[in-house]
Amino acid sequence: MKRAITLIVALIMLILTISLLSGCNSKTDIWLNNLNVEAEVNSDGSVKVSERWEAVVNSNTERKNIYKTIEIDEFNYNDFIGNYSVVNAQTGESLPIENIRNFSVAPDYVEYADYADIGEFAYAFYSGGRLELGVFFVPTLSGTKDYIFEYSLNDVVVGYSDTTDFYWQQIGSNFSMNIENYTCDVTLPGDGTANRDDVRFWLHIDNAENSDSYVDDNGRIHFEVKGIQPNPGAENGLLVETRILIPKEYFSDIKEVSGPSFAQIVATESAEYEQYVAEVKRQNAIYITLLVFGILFALAGVAAIIYFQVFFKRYKKDDYPPYVREIPANTSAAEMGYFFYHYSKGGDNPKNRGKMISATIMELARRGIIEFIAAKDEKADCSLQIKDIPEAELQDLKAHERAVYDMLIKAQTALGKAFTMDEFSDYANRNGGIVAADIKAFAAAASKEYRTGGYFGANPKNYGSIIGFFSIGGAILTFLLFPQAIMMIIGLAIFGGTMLFLTPSSPKLNKKGTAKYAEAQGLKNYMLEFSNLKEYEIPLLRLWEEYMVYATMMGISEEVIKELKAVYPEISHPEEYVGTSFGRSYLYSYMVVSSLRGGGFDLSRQIETSISAMHSTVAALRPQTARSGGIRIGGIGRGGGGFRGGGGGGFRGGGGFR
Repeated sequence: MKRAITLIVALIMLILTISLLSGCNSKTDIWLNNLNVEAEVNSDGSVKVSERWEAVVNSNTERKNIYKTIEIDEFNYNDFIGNYSVVNAQTGESLPIENIRNFSVAPDYVEYADYADIGEFAYAFYSGGRLELGVFFVPTLSGTKDYIFEYSLNDVVVGYSDTTDFYWQQIGSNFSMNIENYTCDVTLPGDGTANRDDVRFWLHIDNAENSDSYVDDNGRIHFEVKGIQPNPGAENGLLVETRILIPKEYFSDIKEVSGPSFAQIVATESAEYEQYVAEVKRQNAIYITLLVFGILFALAGVAAIIYFQVFFKRYKKDDYPPYVREIPANTSAAEMGYFFYHYSKGGDNPKNRGKMISATIMELARRGIIEFIAAKDEKADCSLQIKDIPEAELQDLKAHERAVYDMLIKAQTALGKAFTMDEFSDYANRNGGIVAADIKAFAAAASKEYRTGGYFGANPKNYGSIIGFFSIGGAILTFLLFPQAIMMIIGLAIFGGTMLFLTPSSPKLNKKGTAKYAEAQGLKNYMLEFSNLKEYEIPLLRLWEEYMVYATMMGISEEVIKELKAVYPEISHPEEYVGTSFGRSYLYSYMVVSSLRGGGFDLSRQIETSISAMHSTVAALRPQTARSGGIRIGGIGRGGGGFRGGGGGGFRGGGGFR
């Protein structure tokens, strides 16, 4: 039970950890706490841009470079961008600009050591229709980098027949860094203010927590986005994109091209907004559905745990007597043990089987086949003397009793004398195969009636494993498709883990089997409480020799001895009854041996402990199937880049870090 619950908790924690790591894997290298953009639109359609990048480095690999890229047609490169500068916001110093056109390699292959004499420097590199603007700094594992990039862009605003369009995809899908806070303030030509009635603007975002856009108190159009996460798999997607329609009268000289009208653009944006709202509703509906199902699966898992651990083994106790005084005539303690432990890990559990073997040893002692020999030293263990019984008398033993007798007589023959349980454990360690064979024979014989007598109903393990397997698979699939649906993932994991690990391996007992189980429980209750049961006649002391065998199987021998001492005074002082009928009984020997080791010592418990430990040791000594092994070697890739923009009359680009 504890191990299974631990496995479920570990699985849930693993899923949560993977989910958290997947949400911030870029942030573990380098991310932007703040990206603040100020864009001043001029009357000629050019834009003056100022961007402040506050980057935080926390990486296992030294980082030396942050950059952005802008896609520019090669023929317009010289006319498109100008007035490029970079300032270290922490020191206020302007960085030298290196034209990497003169570098022998592209920025991806630049070794900072080759330019260490320059120190921190900015650069501009153009190749294949892409302009890269960035900064190289001293390679670092951690720290904060704060830079202000300034540049001007020409012919960014495009004029149509009745409006102008400033369409700017500022951050594209191939951007490789998380951005905690992004703001963009756009100042329009003229007095710099925007009349809400004259201007239309839209903010397009993807893969971000929340956003807002409005005209601020200074008349600037303000955009802000929080929690932007990179989405490198969507090559044609976007993270942040703005579009502003500005009246033509704001401009004195602007390039005009054929294109959509103001009304057409507004209609297109409105339609896209409606699609966006519908998509948001759809995603919310999916999320709520997954949340509800996740909660239901979690509750189902909890309910299954409660059912399997509490109600599965319950039966209508009113249909069966709470106390059973009579010991079953044809059912030994070991045979009853399989019913008694059916809902408690089963009779084949090493500890439970150890109790049943111990009970069988006590039964052989009760029948005079085994004798307990007290040690002269009070601190030493007693010895077991296995009597040499004629084969004809051994025929009266049941098969499982004969298996235990054979196991013990082999040990005594090998050791050449009576032996303590410690000596028997040493023998078992040296002869694991022989002892294991006898234990296997014992289990097969003792469980025969239990297995073949028709005592079982349906086995939940048959469907529990299948349901659990598909539920765990569903949790993994949900994580891959909807990683944000944490509750669904956890719910499926709880339910699947419960069905996979906590579904009882044994079937529920049917009415016939429940009667056997209730009989064993009733006998246990009687032995534990008989001293308080006034309606039951106190059995003769000699009958308790047999009760003690069943008490040993149930692991309650110590408690039963306490009950006996409360009713039979001779139990507390066995030395006073030497030579009496009680003094010649098996129970007398049992009490004498126990009393010699002190009041807290119990012979049955000592034998049970030794047998259980020996059983586990023998199981561990069995030959194990060899397994082939191997080592897998993997690696961690480097971060890429991606600051993109584009659409309409704007430009495209990318960026990131190295």
